[in-house]
Amino acid sequence: MASDFHVGSGSCLSSFIETIGRYQIAAALNGFYLRGAATVGNLIHDTACVFGPALIRAYELESKEAKFPRIILDPDAPELNALRKHVRVTEGYTTIDVFGVGFVRDCLTPTISSVHTSSPGLPHDRNEVPGRTTFIPGAPLRIILNKVQSSLDETTNPRAREKLHWLKAEVEAGLKSLADPS
Repeated sequence: MASDFHVGSGSCLSSFIETIGRYQIAAALNGFYLRGAATVGNLIHDTACVFGPALIRAYELESKEAKFPRIILDPDAPELNALRKHVRVTEGYTTIDVFGVGFVRDCLTPTISSVHTSSPGLPHDRNEVPGRTTFIPGAPLRIILNKVQSSLDETTNPRAREKLHWLKAEVEAGLKSLADPS
């Protein structure tokens, strides 16, 4: 994903990072596990092409460093390193913490207004009113966990399995942090 915007304030950049995270969650809910990188720099584009040092840097980070389904932030971009909300450091890289309790609470709850509690793999809400849906904070993560497990059951490719096991552990950790945010 390439985007052209002016980083005028931390809130603009924070909103952009949250949007990237929402795309990553939406794709995972549909069984597509994304990896990528975000950087800050010069980019030239028109309707037919895009090029520039920022695109090259993002490609290098995504292809050589991201490895697992995650979005890493360029360690050489001070604007990104200043972010503290919805990010965490893992394996030496700052990543968007899309499975963390803060991201789920702040970014998913307002945008995914409801998930039907009788969906496969989700707990049933005894107080559910017919025709009305209830939001369960961990529901998107449970759906993703079920999809990751299905993908694991279907693939024998060792590289794909390694990435899926990594993602499964991340989602399980996110669910655990929702259950016990302390």
